[in-house]
Amino acid sequence: MITNINTLGSLFDSLAVELQTEIFSHSLVPFTSLAAGEGPLKLCHVCRAWRALAVDTPELWSSFTISDNINTDALQFYLRHSRSHPLSIRVVDADKNRFADLALIPRAHLHRSRCLDLSIPSQYALGLFSTPSNLTALQHLHLTTHKSSSRLPFLFDIHALQIPWGQLASLHLSLDHGELPTLDDCYAILSRCVSLESCSLKATYSSLSRHAASPLPLPLLRTFRLRLLGEPELVGSEMHGIGLAKFMSAFSATQLQSLRIEWLVDGISTKMPWPKNYVGIFLGGLRSLSSRVTRLHLAYLPLLDVDLLELLRELPHITRLTVKFSLSGHSIDAITNNLLNALVVVPHHHTVLPLLESISVQCSGDWYCNTTMLGLIRSRRSPSVEGVILKSFHLTTMKAVSAGFSEQAMGWVDEGLKTRIDIISLP
Repeated sequence: MITNINTLGSLFDSLAVELQTEIFSHSLVPFTSLAAGEGPLKLCHVCRAWRALAVDTPELWSSFTISDNINTDALQFYLRHSRSHPLSIRVVDADKNRFADLALIPRAHLHRSRCLDLSIPSQYALGLFSTPSNLTALQHLHLTTHKSSSRLPFLFDIHALQIPWGQLASLHLSLDHGELPTLDDCYAILSRCVSLESCSLKATYSSLSRHAASPLPLPLLRTFRLRLLGEPELVGSEMHGIGLAKFMSAFSATQLQSLRIEWLVDGISTKMPWPKNYVGIFLGGLRSLSSRVTRLHLAYLPLLDVDLLELLRELPHITRLTVKFSLSGHSIDAITNNLLNALVVVPHHHTVLPLLESISVQCSGDWYCNTTMLGLIRSRRSPSVEGVILKSFHLTTMKAVSAGFSEQAMGWVDEGLKTRIDIISLP
């Protein structure tokens, strides 16, 4: 089929201006590069009419990326033509030594910044967030920090950041390893984020939250991710897990749909399961979430199979499940025959996770049989299953699969089941 390009142009010209600008907006990616010939600058090169329309549409110039190869003239062009429209700014710091010069340029426009996605030195973060009145439009904050190249002594304090927490709809904090907030810090921050809908936090493990007795209401939160890190000598056997357990017991997010917890604490916490009373406290926090959560991702939590099964029973509406345990076999691994058999669907019997559509498992493979894993998948692919049939299965393990398992997996692929099996060999 041959189409006359002039016809296409005349069709576009016949559209209402509102539709033309909408098409322009959808043609651009978020946080466009300031490089020549990118983003709305590319539209300006098509013809005089398109340039006039693009230049007169502020939202086209309101989302951009600042990096070390910044074109200051282009930046000023964007800022000028975005007029008073809310800004979305991404700062990518590839040259730490030049950062102070290049990142201060848009400071005068911070008052209209709606979204900030920043990868910056810690010192600049303190300077940037020193005046809360500058951020009256801020709703989305992604902040990644790293050590400055400066040799001057510097102490970073998350509470010194004058961020308008209460107006944020999304918050993603990934601070430098030596500056990670504790669970107490996370609690203090979240207690002020009354409008939060999406949140991702990387924190250092603290053994006991002093706020544990106080509820932490987050009525609008739909997505939450918590990555906990810690050093072996800081987490004793008598206390490991209690901080997270009490944190979750205070957590109140009745609209939560996606929960992701990654336990990346080293040492004894990877080899000893949580005490039963800690597990009970942790499960108590999950019960208030059970009516909404559909996506669950748990990585390396020191839970026994019976504890993980009890947890899954508290969340019956899960459609997508990811559970990860160590591949080495030297740490706790809850993927056992007991757990897999409990997840098998039996007609006319109560089903754990009846709405499950996708499952991803990582484990050593030491505690289950291939036949048990096959039985689980078959039961959730059977035509006799009432309701939801499994659509995706991903297994990562060190356990070799039999020829029969491989043959069955190929059959699942032919039937439409997205199947992936990764057999890992560690040196």
